[in-house]
Parts: sequence; structure tokens; C-alpha cells
Amino acid sequence: MGSEKQGTAVTSFQPPFKKLGSCEKECVKVHEGVHTSTCKQFGPVVLGAAGIGELDEAAAYMAEAVCLAKAANNGFIDADKEFSKYGPLPQP
Repeated sequence: MGSEKQGTAVTSFQPPFKKLGSCEKECVKVHEGVHTSTCKQFGPVVLGAAGIGELDEAAAYMAEAVCLAKAANNGFIDADKEFSKYGPLPQP
């Protein structure tokens, strides 16, 4: 596996994102960061492609849920710090 597998991720935050609270926005960034990380590691992933897309989506929702739980427990979340393993998180 060489660099030919790597991809460039592009994230677009849709208008409903603006209506979310600050913690929810941070956790959506984590969700999208998982997709970005997967793309950089393995190249583009498509839903329905041998289950890989579904696994990527499941991992993204799991990370988002962990983020929301941490935010609820602490009253705030610094997603860029807490979830730095996904690289620089996408910014709206």
C-alpha cells in the first residue's frame, strides 16, 4: 500500500449546522474528522462499497456520540484538543 491510496477530504457544512449549539457543532466536526482521517488513510470511501462506507459512517457516529457524552459531562468540549487523533478537524 503506497501513497496512491491516500485521498484529499473535502467537508461541506450544510445550513442546518448553523442552528446547532456550540457543543453539537464541535461534535459534528469530530464526526466529519473521522471521515477526513479515513479518506487520508485509505482513499475515498463510498457507502455500499463492500460495507466499508458503512463502517466509516458507524465509526464517525461513535466518535460523535463519545464527544457529545464528554460535552454533557463537562458542560463544554474542545474537540480540536480532545479528538486530535483525527488530525486537524474540518472547520466550518
